[in-house]
Amino acid sequence: QSLATAEKYYHIGRGQLIDVLQIKAQIALVYPQIETTDNQMKAAVSQLSTLMHEDQANSLKLIGSLNVIGTDAVKALLPQRKTLPEITRGETQISQFEDKKDVTLSSYWPNLSLQGTFGQTANKKSELFDEYSTAWTVGLYLTVPIFNGLASINERHALLSQAMQLDFTQKKLLDTLSYNQTQAERDLDTADIVLKGSKQASNFANDSLKEALRDYRLQTINYLQFLTSETSSLSAKLALIQAKGNYITALAKYCQATGIPIAPLVDLLESKKNVKEDI
Repeated sequence: QSLATAEKYYHIGRGQLIDVLQIKAQIALVYPQIETTDNQMKAAVSQLSTLMHEDQANSLKLIGSLNVIGTDAVKALLPQRKTLPEITRGETQISQFEDKKDVTLSSYWPNLSLQGTFGQTANKKSELFDEYSTAWTVGLYLTVPIFNGLASINERHALLSQAMQLDFTQKKLLDTLSYNQTQAERDLDTADIVLKGSKQASNFANDSLKEALRDYRLQTINYLQFLTSETSSLSAKLALIQAKGNYITALAKYCQATGIPIAPLVDLLESKKNVKEDI
């Protein structure tokens, strides 16, 4: 459209040849960028199909949007959060170690057992089931490992050291997860601020481009000024798209750090996919 307008103004004497040549130069520079982007898209699609184990698929079509939701809607999901797998794994390891310690030390504990014998003696078949021919004994036997005391002490010290190591690891994990949650919330707030600023900048850039297009048609500005407005508008749109992607990523990381299931977040984002937003 800019090229057609510039050529029209040039032919009727209202424009300059330099404007036409500059537009053609900019268009010529766009084609390599389009080809490079197309190649990157194909490589990304190929990588995605490999990760999805869809190597035999003839085509792959992605349907989605970058419509976003407010942070309040996500933070309202906090009552649904679950215990993080890392915490559960650490607690399970500590519980299993307590059982292992009991089994290991059981060899040094006193052992109480019940033992008995039963037998019959008879010289005749008729005396086989006679009560005088039956004999039995029953007794309790207590075994105390007296000479294993030093070994048990060393074993207890080793087990105590392992238990302290597990407790330290669990406390360090809780501190790390607490820091991750705080950092994820800060990153989300920052991404929200950047997104709002990017939306505002995009709106200003669109208004500026509309005004520049009107002035260019009236020949009150030259092509270089109009090109500057177009470049600013494109940069603002790209920044907004990037800000939306970073914001959605921050939402997912916030859910991961706080233990919110990812499914409710996906449902909230899906509910916005049919809502049109200006980019």
